[in-house]
Amino acid sequence: MKLTLKIQLLCVLAFTLGLSACQDVITVAVPSEPPRLVIEGIIERKAGERDSAFQRIKLTQSISFFAGARPPLVRDADVTVLSSDGQETRFVFSERDSAFVTTSLSVREGVGYRVRIRYEGDIYETAFDSARRGGTIDSIYARQRRTNAFDTTRGLTIAVDFTDPRETRNFYFINLFRNGRNALEIKPGNQFATIRSDEFFNGQTLRGLEPEDDIIFQPGDTALVKVISIGESLFEYLRALFIQTGQGGGGTFNPPPAPVRSNVINTTRRDRFPLGYFGVGSTSQRTLIVPRQP
Repeated sequence: MKLTLKIQLLCVLAFTLGLSACQDVITVAVPSEPPRLVIEGIIERKAGERDSAFQRIKLTQSISFFAGARPPLVRDADVTVLSSDGQETRFVFSERDSAFVTTSLSVREGVGYRVRIRYEGDIYETAFDSARRGGTIDSIYARQRRTNAFDTTRGLTIAVDFTDPRETRNFYFINLFRNGRNALEIKPGNQFATIRSDEFFNGQTLRGLEPEDDIIFQPGDTALVKVISIGESLFEYLRALFIQTGQGGGGTFNPPPAPVRSNVINTTRRDRFPLGYFGVGSTSQRTLIVPRQP
């Protein structure tokens, strides 16, 4: 792929009384590489929830940093999650969910889980990960968006009150859904609302935790907030991804020349490493149908 840059040069001509503009066209070769597999998957322990056995793993192909397009979905992979007690669960592709899904995997505490993906002759795998108990969402509510002199956008945003257990150190990945669609993006502005460690609030209750104040809800919308307790390695991966996007990187599937390495390994060809992540989490979630405000 080639990127053509036109650089305007101001040429001073000797022995003349005027100035004239000239233009040089410089062709710069930007290195490109074949698409890589991108994995986005956290299987969740959702104790007491009706959808506790529903899990999803999204697969796409990476795209050029300059492409400016959505990454293509991968539909023809073989995706299996294996547990440390010998069970295997196969995921199938769902057009509705744009991901590989199953409705028969209830994550249990004390059991390890790993993913195995077969795609285009390569096998991708992870080490075992397990769910760890985290905090609890106590309440969910809508409130008027806070404005200031530089941002006067009005509307309703979603907030929760959340209590963290004192006994263990926890790391959280926070998701916000609007009418069934994930509304959060990995971008610098919402890093501390989307991923957090409990270093500064261990054992405390966070009141008014607002995943994203730029996502506006209307009365009648359905809001779902998930707070997922994840492992430290996955937390560090997501944190590195936020730092990367803050420095001008492209994100999970639109990587800069030096992307953040995945915790998934290509066991067939190590040099064809994938992007993205796979992990296991324990989820607390609450749903709200946004009411009309008085």
